[in-house]
Amino acid sequence: MKHIKHLFFLSLVCSIVLFIACDEETGLGGDYDEEIAQLKQDIADNTNAINSINNRIDSLTNAITTLSNDLDDLSKEVQDNISANNLKIDSISSSLNDLQSSVTNNNTSVDSLDAQYNSIAQSILNLISNIETLDSLSDKASIDLSELTTSVSDLTKTQDTSILDITQLSLDYEGVLKKYQELLSQLQAVPQINILSGAVFKGSFLEGSLLNFYELDSNLYQTGKSYNATIEDNFGNYTLQAVGLENSIFRVVGDGFYWNEVLNENSDSRITLTGICKIDSNELVNVNVLTHLERPRFEYLYSQKGYSFDSAKREAVSDVLGVFGFKNTGITRAEKVGVAGIGNDSKILLAISTLIQGFRSESEVTQLFNNIAEDIKTDGILSDSTIGNDIATHLYYMDTATMLSNFKTRYATKYASDTINTLDMSFIKRFQDSTSYSKDKELIDYPSEANLSSGTKPNILHLNSLTFSYGGSYVIADIKRKGLFVKIELFNTDGTQLPYPGVQSCAGCVANWIYSMNYNNSNTTVLPTWISAGTGTYSDMSSLVAGEYLIKYYEGNSTDNLTKTKIITVNP
Repeated sequence: MKHIKHLFFLSLVCSIVLFIACDEETGLGGDYDEEIAQLKQDIADNTNAINSINNRIDSLTNAITTLSNDLDDLSKEVQDNISANNLKIDSISSSLNDLQSSVTNNNTSVDSLDAQYNSIAQSILNLISNIETLDSLSDKASIDLSELTTSVSDLTKTQDTSILDITQLSLDYEGVLKKYQELLSQLQAVPQINILSGAVFKGSFLEGSLLNFYELDSNLYQTGKSYNATIEDNFGNYTLQAVGLENSIFRVVGDGFYWNEVLNENSDSRITLTGICKIDSNELVNVNVLTHLERPRFEYLYSQKGYSFDSAKREAVSDVLGVFGFKNTGITRAEKVGVAGIGNDSKILLAISTLIQGFRSESEVTQLFNNIAEDIKTDGILSDSTIGNDIATHLYYMDTATMLSNFKTRYATKYASDTINTLDMSFIKRFQDSTSYSKDKELIDYPSEANLSSGTKPNILHLNSLTFSYGGSYVIADIKRKGLFVKIELFNTDGTQLPYPGVQSCAGCVANWIYSMNYNNSNTTVLPTWISAGTGTYSDMSSLVAGEYLIKYYEGNSTDNLTKTKIITVNP
């Protein structure tokens, strides 16, 4: 509105200015005095009208502003009323819900009252019926009263006899009660009997071996109570009835001969295996290489570090398994692991038992046990690398396939095939592939020469001797360990068999060797082969003709484990 007012005023002023200017230019102003005066009057009137309009516009603007403010106030009031109404609606809704709940409860109460009313009504009807029955019985009672009087008289006559009978019955009852109490006391005095079972395995202990349980207190001191059992078969199994157990912790000691799984024969000497176990009821308690190796570590954690029994057992067996690179096995109690089970636990036990055995004597096995156990006692880590290298050295000569076959053959007579056939040597392979330990010595030596009564001759098997002279050589192997064997095969340098007649053995010159020419079907080629039959073995090879030869060495507990090769030259 203000813009329109301003435009109208400017337009009027411009018209007047133009009119005056034109009048002055034409010189005709005197003729239009009246018109000019009228025009001025019109302008004044219009100006007043415009002012009046402006005043009305301002009034209207003020009214609009006031109205807008009133509308804002009204809107706020309406919003407040809406909020208040919503709260009232929520309250009414809640009240309606409570009312509905009350109505429901009242309906339930009404139903309950109806049921009570019906019950009371039925009781009244029953009472009326009973009253009618009593009335009838009352009539009958009067009839039977005389008969009852007679019966009372008869009862009085027999009263004296009944009293005597009752007295005797009372005496008899007291006698029975006394015997029952005595029997109950005897039963309560019978000690608890726990049935223990399991097996002792390094290989398996042999029938007749001994197993002793020594009861320990909470400080692992012997209480003086012990139990013993005898191994009942050649698979190390036992069963023991432990009567009157007072404490639950025991030290277990197995002592006896055992089956050597590497040599597939019984041990020459006895060994001892130990373990710590907890007996809460009837328990499976195995004694094995794991229980023996973990015991010092467990005792350290339990007695000196304050571990709980279960925590100390769990960490101790985990540390033992870690020595061989086996992590996250799930084994928490070594005494629960058996070699004849299904799963990785049995595979792990068989692998560690085999690695500990190697080609060692019984005293060497015991020493290795002690060395490992003492090394990991305080920190759970095998620090002495010579121990690990010794294990790796013996493994170098092992034919694990042969050992597994021996084990399955032996245990197939005792256990089901689905149990035995699950076993394998995969954990030995895992140790072999992941260990940082390595072979650091020779268990089979090949001396440079033989010092015999007939003279001194060179040994073609000596690893650093590559050139020999025609006229006499020896095949010599100084085998240091029982159960180790050597097989020697002679080839052309390209690996083909030698031409017939090849090498001829010296009849009567062989000592502790099995020699064969191994002719082919057409007798055109031969494969000279020497297999050792014991320690300190040698054989004369004086007929070895001039030429170059490839020698293959097979070493271990079987004759299928190729370990090394070399090429030699025999000069004319």
